[in-house]
Amino acid sequence: MPVVHIDWAEGRTVEQKRVLIEYISDKIHEVCGVDKSRIIILINDYPLPNVGMNGRQRSGPAPAPESKD
Repeated sequence: MPVVHIDWAEGRTVEQKRVLIEYISDKIHEVCGVDKSRIIILINDYPLPNVGMNGRQRSGPAPAPESKD
């Protein structure tokens, strides 16, 4: 029974998640032959203050552009 974990920053709609779940399920079924009823997909939406990227908190101010001096 395949289990797919998706961890990402919040911001996607319910519709986007529905489409993604269907797409991933279809592809696992197509490539591996696993019945879709056996596929589990878990999505964790993290609040932006709990996500860091490029050395900065995602909900914080945008980084200043780098100088090209």
